[in-house]
Amino acid sequence: MLGNYFLYTKADLQGVSNEALDRYANLMAFFPFPQVRPEPSAGGEAGRLRLIQQYEDLYLVPRGVEGNTELLTGVVASEKGGSGFFNVAVDADTVVRRLPLAIPYGRDADRANWDMYASIDVQALRLYLGLTNEQTVLNYGGAGVTSIEFGPKLAVHPDDLSRMMVNYRGPTRTYPYVSFADAAEKKFAPGTFKDRIVLVGASATGIGDLRATPFGAIDFPGVEIHANLIDNILNQKFLMHGGPQVLTDLAFIFLFGIPLGMWLALVQPRWMAFGLLLLIPFAGIVYWAFLHGWWLNFIVPSLFTLVPNVGLVALYRVLIEEQEKRKVRGAFQQYVSPEVIRRVLSDPELVQPRKSEITVLFSDVRGFTTISEKLDAQELARLLNAYLTEMTRIIFRHQGTLDKYIGDAVMAIWGAPFTEPKHGERCCMAALSMLSRLSELQQGWVSEGLPAMEIGIGINTGIASVGNMGSSLRYGYTAMGDTVNLASRLEGLNKEYGTSILISESTRADVTDDKIVLREIDFIRVKGKNQPVTIFEILSERAAANDGKELVEMFGRGREAYKSRNWSAARSAFEDVLGRWPSDGPSLVFLGRCDEYLLEGPGADWDGVHVMKYK
Repeated sequence: MLGNYFLYTKADLQGVSNEALDRYANLMAFFPFPQVRPEPSAGGEAGRLRLIQQYEDLYLVPRGVEGNTELLTGVVASEKGGSGFFNVAVDADTVVRRLPLAIPYGRDADRANWDMYASIDVQALRLYLGLTNEQTVLNYGGAGVTSIEFGPKLAVHPDDLSRMMVNYRGPTRTYPYVSFADAAEKKFAPGTFKDRIVLVGASATGIGDLRATPFGAIDFPGVEIHANLIDNILNQKFLMHGGPQVLTDLAFIFLFGIPLGMWLALVQPRWMAFGLLLLIPFAGIVYWAFLHGWWLNFIVPSLFTLVPNVGLVALYRVLIEEQEKRKVRGAFQQYVSPEVIRRVLSDPELVQPRKSEITVLFSDVRGFTTISEKLDAQELARLLNAYLTEMTRIIFRHQGTLDKYIGDAVMAIWGAPFTEPKHGERCCMAALSMLSRLSELQQGWVSEGLPAMEIGIGINTGIASVGNMGSSLRYGYTAMGDTVNLASRLEGLNKEYGTSILISESTRADVTDDKIVLREIDFIRVKGKNQPVTIFEILSERAAANDGKELVEMFGRGREAYKSRNWSAARSAFEDVLGRWPSDGPSLVFLGRCDEYLLEGPGADWDGVHVMKYK
């Protein structure tokens, strides 16, 4: 079997006369495709012309051909021999991935007289399989070439222009090579060529027909490309890229597009790199499919879908989410400590409104109206700013969240925006620090001739609604609910009992630190609520150090007698307390109640609950 070469470019045709082209065309006329059969969809002779036009549209119709000499051509001009073209088709990147099995050609102006010519691969297989001309068939329909038959048991289905994807079995020299000189001198082992297909071509450096293949550099002999295709057809080892493969490509493009993009937009930023890491398993899938005869598109799903998707989502999160973080940081830096801001930025969902257990602190300046009347506006502002600054620092230092300033009052919360254990105890420690720092400030104010402010603090723990709340024009991070209301009422009760810090029984349950000295004050029902609560006082650090535990014990004896309706014993106990601590506010309150009950006792249904008549 001989080889011929179709000419396409001006460089190919340079130096070849029309007479030579006609002579070669006449010689090639002995070797058209054995059988060319139209299918019903071809539409008769018009279908053949459309097929040639399809080749023309992709510049695959040759302008000439070079064949062998008349002597050699005459020897093989029978079914026992033949001639086929060995042209290869290169993709846009000059890589050879496909080979045509048939090309239309003719010198006649009327293309109806043109023939289809077989490639060297088709002719080699026809001869190797011992097929007649009638058994080697090219079928075409309205869309182009549909199949090529090699006898009744072997058929291939190339694309509409008869191009077959080459399933390379390996890099160069995967097939055995024998030097042409050694073959001519019979320097080869017996049986080397027996029952084999032998391709003769140039492969030596400098003269070889070297091509670029998917295996890398331009070092692949063209003759071995044909060996790969013949091997593919003979052993049915095709590299398929048809409907199922296209659908698989589209599935990966969709997966790396919308679902991956949505997932990347929702997860934490540290997971963004996972999107790029998907390239590794995807490459493994593509390679596994390649080994099993599927050619899947790697470039479009990965470099044109996955990578841009990750990049665009990352850019979006940098531009948009960072802007949101700046807004959160700007909104929260006046409410919480830098550490709390850092944790909120790592999980922005924390600021969304939700039900949560928190501890609320209210503090208020005693007699602020009287103080404001004694000072001018600038002195008052300086005094109040110094006080609020120090109190806010203490709140931040104890991981609290500043809710708001209400004139001279301060509202702060613990346990939000993120939940932490023992937030009630931490709030109580902050309250003690506030009293201690206030005592230091008072010394400075007195030395400057300013009034020494006193404060009351109320603390309550419970379920409340916390989060960003307000209007579309202005909102803030705050807490709402009965838990907040009770904390405010407890702060006001300090004036009733002459105390500084009052806490509810729910907060008391969270306090286990021995440094916090507590005494039970009363069992009350605040205005507007039916459920009574037990309230406790936190003794200041100074009071706790000054026989605080003894005060709690002595006051407790009076409370037990009071609850037992033993007014005389209770009165005596409270007088004992006042004998040691004359200014103890709770003892003064209960002494007055005992005097009232000694004159006129409560009703039989008295349950020890004291009802507050005002907020």
